[in-house]
Amino acid sequence: MNTGLDFTEVANFLTAKSLDEFAELIRYGVGRYGADNTSTEDWIGSVSARPDQKSSFAIGAGTWTGVQVTYDLRYNGSKDTQVIIVHVNPLPLDDGRTMFGRGLGGTCGILD
Repeated sequence: MNTGLDFTEVANFLTAKSLDEFAELIRYGVGRYGADNTSTEDWIGSVSARPDQKSSFAIGAGTWTGVQVTYDLRYNGSKDTQVIIVHVNPLPLDDGRTMFGRGLGGTCGILD
């Protein structure tokens, strides 16, 4: 019997008041969830070179915590608050089901 949580996606919003704080949140997520650092640093460099512009970027899913975590970056230099939409999804299995919670306090479940 599976008594674990059943979910397909959880979204969370992170906000930053400056470009430096925004970059710090992004770098934390890349390090914490195992996403692609090279493309992330390229994007941060591009935004830093033109901080008054608008730019959107999605960092590929990191899976180090046992779920897929994707950072959807929304930067607008004309706004006081910058936004990161964090998407958390179960890991897909080869047979079409999903696994969630692997590595999170020993909880594991399989969704059909």
